[in-house]
Amino acid sequence: MASSPLAIPVKLDAFIFNPDTCNGTEINQAKISPLTQPNYSYLQIKNFMLQNDVLHPIELHAAAPATRNSRITDLATGKTRQERLGVYLHWMIPRPYRTGAAATGQESNQSRAQRGLFTSNVATDKEDLATPLFPETPNRWLVIRKIVGNVEPPEAEASLEPVTAWVIESDWMRSIDEMDDTDDIKYDLQVDVSPYLQTGSTEEPTINEQAEVFIGGRIKAKEWNESTSQAKKRISLGVLNSSNQLFPDYMPHNSNVFSMLDSFEYAPSKYATRAVADYYVLGWHVNPEDDLMHLGDHSTSTRGSRLQALSMALNKSDGPVPDDVTEWLKSTESGRILCHGAMYGVRWNLKWDENNRPRVIADEVADQLHMQTPISVGTTPLDSLLSYVSAHQNGPIEELLNNLSALLQAQSESIENRRAGADEVQNYNFAKFAGGSRYVFQIDPKNPAAPPSDEAAALLKKLNESQVLYDASARQLSRLQWKHFALWWRYVTDTERGHSAAMRQYKQEVQDLDWDWQRLVASLNSQTNAIRTAKDEIKKKLKLELKEAVAPVFSQQRDPTIFVGGVEAGWPTDYLEKLLVRLQSQIEKHTPPPPDEEADYGLQCIPDALQGMAKLLLGEFLHYEKERLVEESSSVAKCQCKSCTCACAANRKFLVKEETKEEEQEEGKEEMDKNVFPPLYHDEDGRDLWKNTQPWFPLFMEWEAEYYHIDYDKWDMEERATRSTQDKKFRYTVKQDDKPLWESKNDDRRTISGRILLLPQPVFSLVGQVERLFTTVPEDELSPILPKDKREQVLKDLKKLPFVSAPLDGFANHLLTLTEGSHLKPNVRYPGQKPVPMKDAYEDTVVIGLGAVELERMGVETDLTPYCSLVRVGTTPYSVFKPAVHGQFKLTKLNIIDKFGQAAAAIDPKRRHDGPPPIYPCISEYYEPQIYDKNGYPNVVEKPKNKGDCQFMQVPPSINQPARLNMNFVKLDQHDGEYHWRPITEWENPIWGWVLVNYVDFGIQFFLHDGTFYREVRLAAPNNPNKGTQATDKWLPFKPPVDPQEIRQLDHLIEQFSGEGGRDYLNGFMDMATQATRNASTVPGAYAQCVNSLIGRPLALVNAGISLELSADARTNQSTVGDQPSKRPPYTLLPDSHPDTKQYEFPIKLGDAARPHDGLVAYFQARDKPLPEDELKLDQLFTSFKPGSPHDKSDRIKPIDTETFLKLKPFWLNPNDYNTKQKPHKQDLEDVEEEEEESEYTPQEKFTIDHNKKLTVVGLLMDPFTPVNAYSSILPVEPLALSTWTWESALKNMTAFFHFGPLMVEKDVPVYNPERILLPNYDLEQLKEQKIEIKLPSLAVADWSWLQPYLDPEATRQESDEDGEVTDEVYMALRLGKIDPVPQFAPGPLTALEGFLQMVHPITAPDVGDDKTQAR
Repeated sequence: MASSPLAIPVKLDAFIFNPDTCNGTEINQAKISPLTQPNYSYLQIKNFMLQNDVLHPIELHAAAPATRNSRITDLATGKTRQERLGVYLHWMIPRPYRTGAAATGQESNQSRAQRGLFTSNVATDKEDLATPLFPETPNRWLVIRKIVGNVEPPEAEASLEPVTAWVIESDWMRSIDEMDDTDDIKYDLQVDVSPYLQTGSTEEPTINEQAEVFIGGRIKAKEWNESTSQAKKRISLGVLNSSNQLFPDYMPHNSNVFSMLDSFEYAPSKYATRAVADYYVLGWHVNPEDDLMHLGDHSTSTRGSRLQALSMALNKSDGPVPDDVTEWLKSTESGRILCHGAMYGVRWNLKWDENNRPRVIADEVADQLHMQTPISVGTTPLDSLLSYVSAHQNGPIEELLNNLSALLQAQSESIENRRAGADEVQNYNFAKFAGGSRYVFQIDPKNPAAPPSDEAAALLKKLNESQVLYDASARQLSRLQWKHFALWWRYVTDTERGHSAAMRQYKQEVQDLDWDWQRLVASLNSQTNAIRTAKDEIKKKLKLELKEAVAPVFSQQRDPTIFVGGVEAGWPTDYLEKLLVRLQSQIEKHTPPPPDEEADYGLQCIPDALQGMAKLLLGEFLHYEKERLVEESSSVAKCQCKSCTCACAANRKFLVKEETKEEEQEEGKEEMDKNVFPPLYHDEDGRDLWKNTQPWFPLFMEWEAEYYHIDYDKWDMEERATRSTQDKKFRYTVKQDDKPLWESKNDDRRTISGRILLLPQPVFSLVGQVERLFTTVPEDELSPILPKDKREQVLKDLKKLPFVSAPLDGFANHLLTLTEGSHLKPNVRYPGQKPVPMKDAYEDTVVIGLGAVELERMGVETDLTPYCSLVRVGTTPYSVFKPAVHGQFKLTKLNIIDKFGQAAAAIDPKRRHDGPPPIYPCISEYYEPQIYDKNGYPNVVEKPKNKGDCQFMQVPPSINQPARLNMNFVKLDQHDGEYHWRPITEWENPIWGWVLVNYVDFGIQFFLHDGTFYREVRLAAPNNPNKGTQATDKWLPFKPPVDPQEIRQLDHLIEQFSGEGGRDYLNGFMDMATQATRNASTVPGAYAQCVNSLIGRPLALVNAGISLELSADARTNQSTVGDQPSKRPPYTLLPDSHPDTKQYEFPIKLGDAARPHDGLVAYFQARDKPLPEDELKLDQLFTSFKPGSPHDKSDRIKPIDTETFLKLKPFWLNPNDYNTKQKPHKQDLEDVEEEEEESEYTPQEKFTIDHNKKLTVVGLLMDPFTPVNAYSSILPVEPLALSTWTWESALKNMTAFFHFGPLMVEKDVPVYNPERILLPNYDLEQLKEQKIEIKLPSLAVADWSWLQPYLDPEATRQESDEDGEVTDEVYMALRLGKIDPVPQFAPGPLTALEGFLQMVHPITAPDVGDDKTQAR
């Protein structure tokens, strides 16, 4: 059994193609797409034949009736193409053949080797380990047809053999010249063969090898000869080798490769008009080394590990694993595979009537699209799905999803977490792009604030500066790769390139690109060396461990996602699960074909090593064929399947043919074997039964939209509640002007289109999210919506939920004047190797300087083609290039195409003078236009017919290329005699002060960053003649620290509260802090709840900087049609010297009072030219918390709104500006050398300094436990949080104390003791060891001590600082005792006391870092 081949199941589908399939003339009927194969002549450079896409969009306007469809009718003669009618078979390539492996990291070939894709042990110059490799697909297929009855006409029944087999040679390659009709063989290039993109096999491939090449062929098994077959030309066959993404699954593109037409021809040009047949397919590799189970001669991998790597698994029985199976899995010998698939009961009829017409699911889909418009548009598959179910609750699953929508978006039970979850879900709207790397030292968890040595810090700074410049250079080098390709494409498609002026311009552009390339490469090499040197010094010299961290990623708004409900997905529901395969011992043994019939079944064509498995599978096929479903039969027979609960066993509607005596005896004497299993697709759903139903496998969608660009000036950023929640969201909206949009000038519009594959991931992603929801949401909240015992069935039903979803790929690229598609790439990329330039691609461009070397530079950055002169843009006064998108669009075409070419159109494809009819999809909140307040209509560019109608989706402003918000805590640094901000390091504490509201004294207490008390400002009493505020002496009641920190910034803030207008400022500040405390989320540790009634929440003072950075240079207009090159968009992303252009400026909102998970209380603006200790404009603050009372009249407290939002302009630093390699102008050579000598900073230092100069800095007053969030709408929400260590120790040092008195007590205080003077860091716990020295009425809220003032006997009125304030008091802490609060007459004399009450414990418990409880 160790030599047993592996049986891999294949899903087989059969499609009936006759004239009636093409007669869907009504909008609610499916159409049959005309055959549109890839036109590889569009890959030719000669005669300017090059095009952006070799695949034309499918046109359905003339697809019906059949007489107008070129697929079934010869439009030149009007005759039906009889040779194209019949049963089209297509077998789905199993998932293991679609899974590739790239090699990265130190174990570069491990993932390849696990899948059998290891190419060599020695890397070569041509090898590219980062290129994914895919396995070869089986290149031989045996297709067997077994006639089972109902053949007409009678002569066909007499002539057609009961069993016919064909050999499909998938890798047979021929050129068009080899397929002539001289040998009486008529070739139909659209049905008999498949166009293929031949990548060539020479050292220097040519474009001629990529056109007019066809693969595939079919030969009857009885006529097939192995020796003749070996002489044919072959290609390497894989799912991606043709560079056509539709190739493996779209039947018109893979004829006689992965599909076949059975026309039931019984004589030359004579075809049966009716028949019922069963089909069986077997597939294998001719070369055993291409086999999935080929392990190599000296492999240490086992067959079991190979199965696991390929996401395959053997069927498992309930009992112990048989020994032969265990032996097979442990074997390290290579094995063979045999693919197999079946389809039973296929009914061919040339004409359909009401009696024999099958169910056509495509018609049902078309009808539903027309009648119900089950379409929605959202930001993500989940967003569009939930938008759909909120409006279409057609079944229990849809209704359930609508009820679960809030939980699905947040997956949490608390309102607070749901709000945070909603913000996190919004981040899914963006695609992520690598931002680079950064390095940190391994942090000691016991002492996270411990700084490294000066030498280590300097080396780490140098390392990170080099890494930042390296990453920026690498990103720009990738852009330069594409620029090389774009210039090449523009030249080879330019019909006017021969003009001398044009030639000079091209040459100059090539020279500029070449110089930029050289400098970037030099910069990368330089920084690589610097990085290596710094790492070596840190690791070897300093013996420190480095950790490589991920730098913040760049993001870009995803293209809108379209969702279509009611459309059954073609992918099997278990397609992404492990593929269940079988060994010979796991297949139930049935009688194989008799030896004299083996030739009819084509068994002689199968390799000897697979003969045993093939016979076993054929016996199984014949057994199930006897039990196939016959719907006309009224008899009910018992299913004879011993090893399955298949559809035949479930339905009991099978006609059982008479069994042989041997089979009856065999069945009677043995029970069902638990170690044998049926084929994967022979199940209770009957997936191998035709069931009188045309297959429906939606494979791709073609869409078209009309986009209207709305001026950026017409947009405003505001907070609005959405229909699903009252929590306001920060988004762009169109301004409510005097007139709606449809009455404004909106002529900046254009048509964009695209093609998108329909993949199985959306369904399985939804199932995964629901599964996570079941495990994360508490049972008491989930059970009322969905009982526990029904959840398993819900997951099964979700897998069958009929819908398809995909992004509108190419939407943003069209606005950048870029296109996606299958096009000529000047480099050929062999599997696992680097790109190789084609001679034909550069023989014309070498004249301008684009030779083999320049083409090789392009690498893989050739996927997007520029518009150039190939894409029509119409006559427009506007630039078609949009650096940022902000507009509205409507769908004008939406066709769903299945793998056999069936098409369901959501919009009538008939051409009309006034354009296609409107459709009204469900629109998610993000894309929903606002209502125009004056009339209640959606504010869109075309007036709707009714108030509730809206065919437009509104796309708010977003940048059309990757960008990121750089948000960091910052501190001042000095460069070139000036102070500039820089991000702090991991060991620097950004907190420069603390603020604590003292409700008892109506004031605010200020602390240093380490928790040392500094000063207090109080509101003066109403009878105070100043009626203002009062600032206490510094440090009191404590002694000043021995080495006090810089405190001028705190002094500046205190001055704002104690000067003119300070009372209102302080009053409003306290009210703001109080609101923030009430709004705050839960906090970690043991922050004492009892303190909240006496003091507020501690708030940290920090400085933070934020900037908006592009990942690479700004995109430019790539259209060369008409005067487009001279047109400029009104706004640009980067500064432009042109007087008619402005630079985009995007509003950023910091913090949100409505979100408890946001920690911002307020912020101050930074000075234009900050100085140490005088960095911020403290006379004015901005907050989201509105005044809580009419007494808050301060004009210094500004609301954070559209008028005061921070405004950020995008920036990008060109790495070449920091390259010491200057352009060699002879006249400037000496000046350049002098400039280099005078440079004070290295390139990487200067780059970092200039990068930091782009920061917009604010001083934050924030909750230390909660991050501050930056909301922009154009990018994901960006959080900024304090590390735990920055506030943990400070809060342990902070204590709550209040001014108290005068108070009468019976006993005088003790005499001053210098040894007990109150120091800033004294131990509160020591008071418990002292005797009680003063008694006060019981204070049950906490344990207290009394801070008693004394005149300092050793001091002579010393001044604390230059401001002349006198501090001649000292304090002692006295332990308090309790007395009965009942009034009594105590004997005199009594003592009047005035001092401070201090809580014995700090405002956090000592174990705040370890306590896992939550307190408010």
